[in-house]
Amino acid sequence: MSGEAPKIRLQSLDIMRGLAALAVLLFHYSVILPRFAPAARPIPIAFEAGGYGVHLFFVVSGFVILMSLERSTASQFLISRFTRLYPVYWLACLLTFAVLTSSHWIAYSVSAGEFLINLTMMQSFVRVGAVDGVYWSLAYELGFYAFLFTALRLGGARIVSILPHYMVAGAALFSVAAPYIPHPLHLLLMLNQYADLFGCGLALYLLRTRGFSLAQAAILPATPLVEALYDGWHGLIVVGLIVLAMSFACLTRWQPGRLARPLIWLGGISYALYLTHQMLGYALIAHLQELGVGPWVSFAVALGCALLLAHLLTHYWERPVSAWMKRRLTAWAARVRTPLAARAPSG
Repeated sequence: MSGEAPKIRLQSLDIMRGLAALAVLLFHYSVILPRFAPAARPIPIAFEAGGYGVHLFFVVSGFVILMSLERSTASQFLISRFTRLYPVYWLACLLTFAVLTSSHWIAYSVSAGEFLINLTMMQSFVRVGAVDGVYWSLAYELGFYAFLFTALRLGGARIVSILPHYMVAGAALFSVAAPYIPHPLHLLLMLNQYADLFGCGLALYLLRTRGFSLAQAAILPATPLVEALYDGWHGLIVVGLIVLAMSFACLTRWQPGRLARPLIWLGGISYALYLTHQMLGYALIAHLQELGVGPWVSFAVALGCALLLAHLLTHYWERPVSAWMKRRLTAWAARVRTPLAARAPSG
């Protein structure tokens, strides 16, 4: 890990994040809503494929996290990930817990102890219920970060090219070996059903930065084939389209025009939107319908409020607080390194 890798800022990846967040929101509001708000009526169009928005997030993460590791020292990466993930997560967790404990519209609850454990983001690792169901994917993200960080620290750059193949094989193996892999090793060793998606993101990054490689290119069609082991033809087709879209976004010179600006904006607020839209949106939809508002209007109001809240959280909480924390933690890390470097033998 070093600071020598070329800097990449692909607005097309922001678009992918925006599409992923919107897809998950539509899936929850049109399909999952009645499970948590039994009295609420969803819109009469079920956006089933929206659940695969998380798959798209995982592919994007595979690309971005390897890029971040190659551009950072170990401490820079850890500080960057911590300050990116936690500040808005803490606030989202608090807002959601407050709604769950103070309203009657949601048929779901968590205890104060579970809430406190959720603040660590480790709830899935210790089998504690999540404050919001969307948090399940964070365990896979954290497992991937830990796995890739450790692999690069131990194996260096020479190991990078084999990791996508290991992860695709791990996802395929999990389809038959899941009962024999102890929890949470399937997360930390990337032996789980989503490992191929992260591996696909790694392969796309290697293809973009190292040039064409048949070995890496083979990962792209392998990813939807592995998905078919879990979701059949439906998974094969949807994940195949995701791989095609990501390949276009990462491997071409396409530059988004003005018409894409709303999606770029959506990508910028996608993390806050993902964390807050579900339970808060269900409560709002149920409350509005209790007042006599129809499914379509309540859906539109919840969508607008979710976007507004995500925008406010991103611009007035996440970014300033994350920047402040990053400065403080970076300064602290520098103070810690200085005496350690002074004590190191000169050789």
